[in-house]
Amino acid sequence: MTRELPNFELSSVGRVGRLFVERGVLDFRSAVVHVRSLPYGRTSSRSDPTLVLAEGRGTCSSKHALLRELAREHAQPVHLYMGIYEMKEANTPGVGRILEDYGLMSVPEVHCYLKWDGTVIDATGLAGNQDPTASLLYEELIEVEQVTQHKVYTHRAWLGEWAAKANVDPDRAWAAREACIGMLELRSASFG
Repeated sequence: MTRELPNFELSSVGRVGRLFVERGVLDFRSAVVHVRSLPYGRTSSRSDPTLVLAEGRGTCSSKHALLRELAREHAQPVHLYMGIYEMKEANTPGVGRILEDYGLMSVPEVHCYLKWDGTVIDATGLAGNQDPTASLLYEELIEVEQVTQHKVYTHRAWLGEWAAKANVDPDRAWAAREACIGMLELRSASFG
């Protein structure tokens, strides 16, 4: 993975660059590897991606928002994307049993990731999961500020449409999704 990544030296002039340099992370490839190594888990605030470093964990949204901010500080063309895919046992091992408990085979899930020159950069770090970007139902270029309200609004809208077509209660589908995310956090913590 690291050979395909863009690489540039990090400067401590910007806030995000300084946080990485203080941790001995001196280039972008090393920053991606560092972020990827952190456990999967929600930070205490979606609106501050630097909490990934402060709290030592992050989700696809927060990890990639942090790396996008780092690239933006360094005027590098690494962009943040949000995609929607159907999360199921085949692409997210461990969620099948939870979905089955809710009477579902899958549920729409948002995945955030980066792109550089057409190459997907995924620093989520969920071992065993297939690449969610391989079977996207929807993709959108977003900015860091959109990982809070816009991402959640888009996700809920997609889930609502999917639930109506599948004749599934959208609140039940969202609860199943939340249970799946909780399981992923626990699994990551036990491996971390």
